[in-house]
Amino acid sequence: MVSIEQEREAMFKKLQLLRSITNSHAHDKESVVLEASKYIKDFEAKGGTIESRHCYSGNLYWPEFSND
Repeated sequence: MVSIEQEREAMFKKLQLLRSITNSHAHDKESVVLEASKYIKDFEAKGGTIESRHCYSGNLYWPEFSND
């Protein structure tokens, strides 16, 4: 069984990774997710695509971005 502390640590790591991908300085979860959503929309508007393949980072899978 996973403890609450382990769940918090896992969420913190996921948010840190998301912050680093999107260059976010937000601290609360909602702001991080909103900034990530805006980042993806801006990325796609500039002609980038989000591939269906995923790249592996630690124990997390993230979409693979390309500027093709």
